Amino acid sequence: MVKRALLVGINDYSASTIARSAIRNPRGINNLRGAVMDVETAATLLAGRYGFTASNIITLKDQQATRTAILQALGALASKATAHDVILFYYSGHGSQVFNPQSTEPDRRDETIVPADAILGAADIRDKELRRLFNAILDRGAQLTVVLDSCHSGSAGRGMPSGLPVRGVRPDSRAVIDGAGAGPRPEDRGAVILAAAQDFDLAWETLDAEGKMHGAFSWALARAMRDATPNETTIDTFLRAQARLRAERADQDPVLAAAPNDRVRPFLAGNNDAAPHHNAVAVRAVDGDRIVLQGGWINGITEGSELRSASDPSLELIVTALIGYGACEARLNGNPERLASKAVHSGDLFEMRTWAAPPSPPLRVALPATATALEPFVRQLKEIAVRTGVRWTEDPTSVSPTHLLRYRDAGWELVTDDRQRSRFSKETDAATIIAALPRNARLFVQVPLSGTTVSEIEHEHEESGGNITFVSDPDVADYVLAGRFAEDSVEYAWVRPGLAVDDARRSVLPLRTTWKTAAEDSGALFYDDLLRLARIHGWQTMDAPPDSAFPYVMAVRRLRDGAWVEDSLLHEGENYRLCLRARATPSPTVARRYVYAFLIDSWGRGILLYPASSVENRFPLDAAAPPSEIALPASFVASPPWGVDTYFLLSTDEPLPNPWVLEWNGVQTRTRDTASPLETLLSSVGQKRSGQRIKTRGWSLDRLIVESLPSH
Repeated sequence: MVKRALLVGINDYSASTIARSAIRNPRGINNLRGAVMDVETAATLLAGRYGFTASNIITLKDQQATRTAILQALGALASKATAHDVILFYYSGHGSQVFNPQSTEPDRRDETIVPADAILGAADIRDKELRRLFNAILDRGAQLTVVLDSCHSGSAGRGMPSGLPVRGVRPDSRAVIDGAGAGPRPEDRGAVILAAAQDFDLAWETLDAEGKMHGAFSWALARAMRDATPNETTIDTFLRAQARLRAERADQDPVLAAAPNDRVRPFLAGNNDAAPHHNAVAVRAVDGDRIVLQGGWINGITEGSELRSASDPSLELIVTALIGYGACEARLNGNPERLASKAVHSGDLFEMRTWAAPPSPPLRVALPATATALEPFVRQLKEIAVRTGVRWTEDPTSVSPTHLLRYRDAGWELVTDDRQRSRFSKETDAATIIAALPRNARLFVQVPLSGTTVSEIEHEHEESGGNITFVSDPDVADYVLAGRFAEDSVEYAWVRPGLAVDDARRSVLPLRTTWKTAAEDSGALFYDDLLRLARIHGWQTMDAPPDSAFPYVMAVRRLRDGAWVEDSLLHEGENYRLCLRARATPSPTVARRYVYAFLIDSWGRGILLYPASSVENRFPLDAAAPPSEIALPASFVASPPWGVDTYFLLSTDEPLPNPWVLEWNGVQTRTRDTASPLETLLSSVGQKRSGQRIKTRGWSLDRLIVESLPSH
């Protein structure tokens, strides 16, 4: 068996280095920012965790990825494939559609990926062309996995418009007439296809904690692959990626297309964790007291983690810095005199001893501010808009505006729902701005906050220290403090850009907070709302130690008929029971762990569900004969607040002396004067830890996202 991969990532669609003819860009093809990073991250993971050799990983980046180059590389991959080989095709870039009057699909459109020379007139690569090549790989008996981080539309988004890049452009207007069959669907023949979004959704880009841009789905999938258990099934890896993505982009739902048997085979034929020393990393180089290890982020190593020699337990390293995704720097850990006789050499193996919890990604928020009173101007905008047929939008999460007018950089910026921008100086009169809008446009004017209230919020942040970062670019913000002119006054709320009421059923974070007026001392109220959002965000993005996964996940049974809740919907008045469900066939023996179940509801409250008192909560009861299901003595009835809730399963090697750390109302948590390292970590979720490295080991955290619905 040989593992081969073709990774394509295109940020640069300018064709600036390709032999040029006339530039044709009627589709508005713009550059992306995270596609090349997706390819580089995937290549590191494949080589470091999934057993791909570097010589069998082919990458086409930016303007290398022309139409001809992509098709030729796929053809070469098909010609080399043999029985039982593992083949991966990974595409990160723009997607689109092209009209095909002979297509058998209802909309007469073929889905496409957009090559780097598209603006020179090169045709998109259609799904039918890809299908023929994919089938050629399957004809040779190889296992095929396809990952597509793109979407098929550059059309309008929902909610308050954002300028953040999406991975789709307008359809190609040139019709393609192609009635020839492309063969059966690859997923019906054993292929596994992971797509970043549903046909009607957009595929977005996102920032990681270090400010690097990725595809939102690619970044979620990369973290799921990093955290995968030995020989983890494809469906489990996908579901972990889906949960990550839902915490960050509620308007983007990834898709897994595969036959039932293929969903439960190991993703990419399994990762390296099945080999001896699966959690060990080797020393690559030694330079004085600086030790470089061939392993890092992809192995779950964090800055501050402690590693122990596989051959000499008295020899320890502490990680001082990560180098990219696949390496790290370390130094000897301990008393210098005791270590004087110790030596580290290239090739030595080190294993994880303690794991230092990294800071969770901060909640990024934008605080538009002005020193000028803008309410009279906004009032005038509304009067002219209503008079000329422009629809005035008061809540962008209820009615998606087609145009957003926001005050930025001492002027006005107009952003459309398809991410087009135009600028107006602050001296521009209201009539000129309204005249730039089409009739029947839906306009939301985002009124900035006064500088005084902004200062109050910043002061509260200095005092309270939430895990929050204020950003100047609203397009990369998780929330924007947006003002609206409603009735005859201005009110403010924290609003998630790009999300509308339809997304409430998928979002684990609220679409917005309650609208409030900016009265005296209102900065504290706005910041209290922000702390609650930061706590929800912190739990949704929190990492657990590598190699510590519990072999059970959270599941819910309906008591009325004993059926599993498979559609993630809980209905008013129904009784349910929490259960532990084995990820796969349980191992002959399973290490017992203490189990805690808690809920974060749509209001941001933390509710401890199990254990309710000091009871035996260590499972499985018989480690030598672990069952496939464990029913917890925790039943409940679906009740308000209605919306998206997240159920968490925390498993620990050591019991929590104070399990009430998992329960809070809003942003307040019960704490004790003394706490274990894990309790300290759990109680600090949503708070900035100011460089504090909390070292833990032997615990896991799994999430189950459900929606509770009223009876009507």
